[in-house]
Amino acid sequence: INDNTIQGEGNSAWAGIYTKDGYGEIDGNTLIDADAGILIDGVLYGYDASVTNNTISASAGRTAVGAVGIWAEDCGSSTLFTGGNDITVMANAIVADGCDITDTASDLKGTGGQGGTVWTVNMMATYFTPQNVTITEGDIVRWRLQEYASGTNYQHSTVHQPASGSPLWDSGLLNLGGSFTSQFNTAGTYDYTCGQHSSMTGKITVEAAGSGSSTYYSTGFDVRGGNDDIELDGTSVSGFTTAYEQTGGSLHLTGSASLSADDYGADLDGVDTTSDGASLTTASATGVGMYFTGGASLDLKDLSTDSARGVHIDGETNGDFNWNGGTVSSGTALYAEDKAVGDVQNMTWNDADVQIHAGANTKITSVGNTLDPNKMSVSSTGEVYEANLLDLDVTHSGAAIDNVGLLIQSE
Repeated sequence: INDNTIQGEGNSAWAGIYTKDGYGEIDGNTLIDADAGILIDGVLYGYDASVTNNTISASAGRTAVGAVGIWAEDCGSSTLFTGGNDITVMANAIVADGCDITDTASDLKGTGGQGGTVWTVNMMATYFTPQNVTITEGDIVRWRLQEYASGTNYQHSTVHQPASGSPLWDSGLLNLGGSFTSQFNTAGTYDYTCGQHSSMTGKITVEAAGSGSSTYYSTGFDVRGGNDDIELDGTSVSGFTTAYEQTGGSLHLTGSASLSADDYGADLDGVDTTSDGASLTTASATGVGMYFTGGASLDLKDLSTDSARGVHIDGETNGDFNWNGGTVSSGTALYAEDKAVGDVQNMTWNDADVQIHAGANTKITSVGNTLDPNKMSVSSTGEVYEANLLDLDVTHSGAAIDNVGLLIQSE
């Protein structure tokens, strides 16, 4: 599907391009006001798919709170290759939900302000899942038909069931893979059912913005699958509340990938994470370049930060963490807490306000760095060890020798 211009109608239930269980390429298209963007609903087993060099945006002056750039789900063992895409949206530029994605040099931009989160409810043969969802004012719920019912009335719908008055929404009957979305701007409880199967019921609880555990926010690259493997090679993400968010799976940052946001560059929970040339920047006074928790492995090479906290490691990792090389332009370079153990090496961090914060029960080894005692923050149960690389220039009988043995022995 190449080189098309697609004008949408500003409805987040409708994709500009929609493929189901196929393979091939989607390249060079321009989508305007197609608020469900490019939807990849499965990839044929044994094949791959690519989404490259597409431009996705809203028309000038339009606020599209629920607009998504690329949504990829249920790819199985196949990999979705994306690259060179220019996406400008308010909510999510790319969403991965059960898809491994390798992106090369896409430019993902937030429009500013804050958009609502998109929550997915799947319609199965006899039930909705999850049946009950708690969201925040401004968020969007997306119902997606995953399975037909048996018998003649095989299609499903979602219909609001108010205590009185007319329904606020009625999707009409959907076909397999079809979806319907509704935005919730008023706090309250909303019951609903399937128009053809009264035993299928669900509930949406909407909290006021700023209450509970959630508020309005936007995420540039949102990984929801729980076991997705993502590589960002030269990808640029900017203008969102959180540039990148993922739970489970793995992430590799390379090729000068740049994640810039208001609050979080990368928010990672249980994600095996590596880097080889990347930068993380946040604008808020409490911003975090990379927040890492959940006990996965962490191996960072040439990672630069400009944030109130550069890399925040919360808890133990799978093996010792390692951060080798990078430039820290502000804030606390390494913020470690709650039994985190690892090393930080060969940093350029003269402009850091704090080089290392070692919280409770942490053990940090600094290798090849010049530590400034005035830029250290060490708790009573935290430990920081300083080591430097050994440089020997040795000759024997007037000539250089190839092997040097060094014995350090206590008296």
